[in-house]
Amino acid sequence: MILRLFTTTLLAIGMAIGLTHHSIANTKYSASKTNHAAAYLSARQAQKERDWLNASKYWGIVLKETPMESEIPHILSRAALTSLAAGEYETAVEYAHKNADEHEGALTVFDTMILSANAINQGDMKRFNDLLDSIDDEAFQQLVVPTIKNYMEKADGSEKKRYATALMDLAKLFLSEGREDSTLLFARLSAFLDPASGEINALLGDSLFSSADYDQAIIHYKRVTGDIEAYTRSRLLAARALRHLDRNDEAIKMLKDLSKETESADVLYELADYYRLDKDYKQAEKGYSYLISSFGEGDIPQRYAYAYYLRGIAKERNGHWDDAVKDFQKALDVFPENADILNYLGYGWIDRGENMEEAEDMIRKALEIKSNDGYITDSLGWALHKKGQYEEAVKYLERAVELEPYDPIINDHLGDAYWEAGRKQEARYQWKRALNYYTDDTPPELSLATIEQKLEQGLDHTE
Repeated sequence: MILRLFTTTLLAIGMAIGLTHHSIANTKYSASKTNHAAAYLSARQAQKERDWLNASKYWGIVLKETPMESEIPHILSRAALTSLAAGEYETAVEYAHKNADEHEGALTVFDTMILSANAINQGDMKRFNDLLDSIDDEAFQQLVVPTIKNYMEKADGSEKKRYATALMDLAKLFLSEGREDSTLLFARLSAFLDPASGEINALLGDSLFSSADYDQAIIHYKRVTGDIEAYTRSRLLAARALRHLDRNDEAIKMLKDLSKETESADVLYELADYYRLDKDYKQAEKGYSYLISSFGEGDIPQRYAYAYYLRGIAKERNGHWDDAVKDFQKALDVFPENADILNYLGYGWIDRGENMEEAEDMIRKALEIKSNDGYITDSLGWALHKKGQYEEAVKYLERAVELEPYDPIINDHLGDAYWEAGRKQEARYQWKRALNYYTDDTPPELSLATIEQKLEQGLDHTE
């Protein structure tokens, strides 16, 4: 009952703040001027997409287009709120002040919060307390205001520092409950009061990252200094944000620089992963080897032991199959029920005609663990194809294509199985699909020339 009340209170606060999509959709305006209407619709759309900077800009344009007098207080509140969400603190304060000065009784809850932060920032404690007491929203009075007052009475530091800490902890509370917009707004207010705080900037980075605002997240992660663990974590997350923005070279440079500042295994692991994802398998192999050697071959903790499997992939792609097998087997010693490792080693053996029975057993075990995995299903079909069991192979390979319809290798395998089963027209159809879905990212085991040759000549060079 208490938990349900707590969750309901958080939801009510979100509604009171007014960044919810519901509140946007149900706001009605009279679009008497074309420019006003266009700016209003643009502001709404930007706000819906959490593009706070553009939302703030468009609400400002709406105000300049002379809206109806009755609309102005609500638009000012929207402009203040989205300006704060964008980190435009002074602009947010300006809009909230204008609302307070020109429209008595029109302040929203967060207009009041913005003004309270500005009051304490200026050392005006009387106004700060008056503003907090003026909030008449029940949800805020149940949770937010008592929390703030408790911090103001008992926490350490200056009054501004105490308020910043209270807002930060409220933001963490909202983050734990998945309330993205509330998290961002409270974190922004906290940063307004204590912009140099590493903890606040890390929290803001997390909030912006979770909203896919990667550019802004990077800015705040880079402001985290001091504590080595917090610094390392923030740089790792900044690198991930760079990856999301396809700025892969910058992400790798950031981690290479970070690896020189800290002995963190997480940094070494992630750096090797980035090389592997970028198909730089030589650097990936070196990176995983460096990580493993940093512990000693027999002493690697379980959370990092998956690096054996990933190094095995890099070695295989570098043409070092026998060494790769040793790494796969080491990985299986730690993770004997891991379907991906079982499948990778099993398929590698099957494709090379090695250890066929053991390989098939491994693949069947993998398929029991992940029964709807298209790649593992393909491996078993290919194993049966290699054994000459073409009809049975077709069943698994057709299922694999259902699960992964755009994979060129799986389509190529099914084409081969169809051909051997005497279904030559269907074989050519699958090879055409393999050709259509072939990309630069297709593994080198399949080449365009091979597919084209099959389409021209078939497998036995006869019809």
